[in-house]
Amino acid sequence: MRPLALLLLLPACTWVGPDDWEQANDRDRDGYTTALNGGYDCDDGDASIHPGADEICDGKDQDCDGLVDEDPIDATIWYLDDDDDGYGAEQSIAACVQPDGTSPTGDDCDDGDASTHPRATEWCDGLDTDCDGTEDPAGIVSFVDASGTWTDLTDSFQEHSIASVYELSTDGTLFFCPGSYVGLISVSAASATIVGRGGSASTTLSGGSDGPVISAATGAAELTIAGLTLTDGDGGNGGGISSTIAGLDLTGQDLVITECEADLGGGLYLEGAVLDLSEVTLSSNSATQGGGGLYALSCSGEASGLWVTGNVSATDGGGLGLRSTALELGDSLVNGNESGGRGGGIAAWDRSTVLTMDATLVQDNDAEYGAGLYIDDAVVTCSGASEVAAGFHNNVATSSGGGIFVDGNQASFTATACDFGTGEDDNDPDDVFTEKRGRSYQYADDVDLECDYDSCW
Repeated sequence: MRPLALLLLLPACTWVGPDDWEQANDRDRDGYTTALNGGYDCDDGDASIHPGADEICDGKDQDCDGLVDEDPIDATIWYLDDDDDGYGAEQSIAACVQPDGTSPTGDDCDDGDASTHPRATEWCDGLDTDCDGTEDPAGIVSFVDASGTWTDLTDSFQEHSIASVYELSTDGTLFFCPGSYVGLISVSAASATIVGRGGSASTTLSGGSDGPVISAATGAAELTIAGLTLTDGDGGNGGGISSTIAGLDLTGQDLVITECEADLGGGLYLEGAVLDLSEVTLSSNSATQGGGGLYALSCSGEASGLWVTGNVSATDGGGLGLRSTALELGDSLVNGNESGGRGGGIAAWDRSTVLTMDATLVQDNDAEYGAGLYIDDAVVTCSGASEVAAGFHNNVATSSGGGIFVDGNQASFTATACDFGTGEDDNDPDDVFTEKRGRSYQYADDVDLECDYDSCW
């Protein structure tokens, strides 16, 4: 018997090539194998997930670095909001979810001030509060009190049939942006400032001929007015500014008072005030009783850069009327004023009145007596220099004292390098007239002299 041959049945073998191996180890065909097969693909079922993939905002780790949503290509830009007002500035970060302390907008023009942002209320504060690129837009009136609280008062100074009176009773500053306004201001606050932000050339406050444009009331102690043109004021005492508050400290800067009228002090009436005036213009104001530009009673202080032009008084002091007042007047011009009686330019009464004029020119004024200056018991000094026009030029009196009329037994006038003009600049009919003996004097420029009501020497 033959031995049986053993037939071994072996399974069939299949050849596995490179493509088959890659498919078996990279199921999503993104070119990366899983860690189980020696690769780094953290999700072999999603071809968008693999090492080096772009990270996007979806809560997944696209680039298999163990971090989720870091540096995503579709991140939102968020702007740092340092003042926490809801508006960011220039600094920004990219993130899928808004981080704390950021804003979706980057248009805050001052990220250190929460009151400044694109939707903020615009104040007349010298700042671009609403970030529109414009500081102090025209037509806005704002008040800020001593605590820093702002209030919009624009509606209080709009034109109506009768000018309304605003009671400024709280310490602080009232700001007018450039523009034209109508209204009256009564100040009873102890410390108040009224300012035209754009200066007197661009900011006008009219009294509408309904009263003094600005008046001080009981309680006022310190008042500053600057950068404004005050016009169309009408009052018994003071058409532009009126105060009878004894001891009031009044500061005026870059101030124009024009076309106002009153019985006394068409432009200003001040009683018992302490003055600090600089670059103030009084023009075309009128008074029926005295002081067409200014009437000061029992006041003291100084004025520099004071321009007093074209004012009229029916009686005395066409430009300035000073009674019982001590005033230092420097670098000023008193020009083209008119009085129906005494002192076309300046009238100074009473033995307690002391007027010191330094580098100040009084010219082209008209009156019956003392067209340039009328002195009645007052003490006046005039100081100049050879290179400066300071003194009295071309003033015309219909009676006597073209330049100066000296009256009253206490009257005194002293000149140092004071000008009295010659030729076309000469005063008419004389430079100085002393009342007691009726003496007239003629001088030239840069004169040193002394006068009382009897004579000059």
